[in-house]
Amino acid sequence: MEREQIPDQTKPTKRVKVNTVADGAQDNPSHPRSPSPHQRKEKPTKPKTKFYDEEMIKNFYSLLKISEDQPKEEQVKCFSKIQFKMIKSLHPRIVSQLDKMGFERMTPVQTKAYPQIRKGKNVVIRSQTGTGKTLAYLVPIVNALAQRAEKVKREDGTYVIVLVPTRELATQILDILSEVARGSLINMVPGSLTGGENIKKEKDKVRKGLSVVIGTPGRILYHLRNTQSFNISPLSHVVFEECDQILDMNFKQEVNEILTYLKNANKKFQKVLLSACLTDEVNELIESLKDSNTDQPIEGEDVKDFSLIGFNEETSKVLTAPSQLKHFYISLDELEKIEFLIKVVYAMRKAKTILFVSTADQANFIQELLTKFETPFEAESAKETKTPFLTFPILKIHGYMQHADRKKVFNEFSEIPEGLLITTDVGSRGLDFEGVKLVVLFDPSSTYKDYINKVGRTARLNSSGAALSLLYPAEEKYVEKLKANCQIEAIEKAQINPFAPKFRYDLQIRKTVTAHDLNHLARRAFVSFCRAYSLLKDTECFYLKQLNLHKISKSYGLEGAKAQSQTEDPNYQHVKDSKQISRQEISHLEMKRQSAVKGMKRIASKQFANMEFM
Repeated sequence: MEREQIPDQTKPTKRVKVNTVADGAQDNPSHPRSPSPHQRKEKPTKPKTKFYDEEMIKNFYSLLKISEDQPKEEQVKCFSKIQFKMIKSLHPRIVSQLDKMGFERMTPVQTKAYPQIRKGKNVVIRSQTGTGKTLAYLVPIVNALAQRAEKVKREDGTYVIVLVPTRELATQILDILSEVARGSLINMVPGSLTGGENIKKEKDKVRKGLSVVIGTPGRILYHLRNTQSFNISPLSHVVFEECDQILDMNFKQEVNEILTYLKNANKKFQKVLLSACLTDEVNELIESLKDSNTDQPIEGEDVKDFSLIGFNEETSKVLTAPSQLKHFYISLDELEKIEFLIKVVYAMRKAKTILFVSTADQANFIQELLTKFETPFEAESAKETKTPFLTFPILKIHGYMQHADRKKVFNEFSEIPEGLLITTDVGSRGLDFEGVKLVVLFDPSSTYKDYINKVGRTARLNSSGAALSLLYPAEEKYVEKLKANCQIEAIEKAQINPFAPKFRYDLQIRKTVTAHDLNHLARRAFVSFCRAYSLLKDTECFYLKQLNLHKISKSYGLEGAKAQSQTEDPNYQHVKDSKQISRQEISHLEMKRQSAVKGMKRIASKQFANMEFM
């Protein structure tokens, strides 16, 4: 028999609120017990959440000072008064083709580079991003080939070699060159030799003949060593595109070996270098190219020394950004960065945006998260069908992707009118995507030069654009250093809130990570962020222990996970038992990872899985 439950007399009785106003008094003001007008308070109505308010985009554009058209005074600065048709030495077919491409007037760097390259002088070109440096050397080189006494034939061999740091830049230059030369040099055949392509197919292209070769140093060196049909005897021009980045990527040994092959095959060829600044490595390369045996006097001038275009003693090592580019930053709590990123991406959904992250793992995770993030509804409207929040193209490019996939993404982002490209440092140099209005830097750049290169993907030529850095409160001192080292007049602190209604996006992020099984990607992204952040050189601004790593892990949707090592490697057991990340430990692990990469054996990210929750 069940016992009868006796109510607990010790518990306080629930207080009942008595309505002292008689029935009908609220609705009848003339009632004797009706409250006075100042006592009657209308219950405020809760505004409905409007996630698709078009005013958000207009407000966001105005806050970041982004306009569709560049002011006329800025357009004048981007172009000179000299038109291509005014140059008498330029082949008429090339002038006509440039006009069809929309290039009527020359930029300042083009006006300075053309006469020097036409005379056969070795030059080093420096200019801001998006000022037409590619055409600055392509136009005079194509013109020289077009006006040769003997017509260029693909069977003759290679006349021009262009060295580039990345495959994407090689593809872009090849497209521009093919368009410039169209109709002017029927027999000229340009081609690319880059890592990731099928070597057998490349050998077939080389055997048939490539008049102009554009490629990465490693792959060009391979064909110089192993492809007997690679004929460079008629070589007349060698171009080092973004040579400072080529040297930064540890291609110095390959470049020196390539130069040895070229000098042995042909002792007379013109050298054109393009660099953001004169670093010590670039100066060493210039000195190695100053060879009295290879540099012959032309037209009565000694070309042993290089002509510097865009350099002087005061600015040779100074980084500059386009004047029409607006710089902004916003200080965010560790829990809010990914949440704010979702809001920014949504507000810019009708424009092209590039997002820079530190690691490939972050790019993989953020792309999956944004693609699968569902429309955040409030509780009363949760009955509606779940739909993706961001419906426009969200693409990614990083160094661990297959070449075919990277090429596909590059072409797709070039053609679409709106979308988001998530990339690492791979997309920071030389790439020109038309219509990019905003560059978002999710993580701080490793160097000031990297910052200039990244933000230079927008505000190119006669277009406007903005750069937005997402910083933590402990990193705000970085802004003043950025202004001083990059010659930026002002970096405004943006007070941006595209979504007025309050919503727990962190809960929605966690829900998305759990529902779509993104925990593994989130762990890898968080660990790779910690690893990359710990290696930043400016420890005054960027020090891992200054950050609230628990909040950062929650922002990645990792709340509730346990700290547990997933590796049996004894070298990592000392990290397993520690409750805090040590900078020396992470540096040690990163050095081991880098040495493993050089040995073609990459350490799996699961070996760092115990670091994500402290």
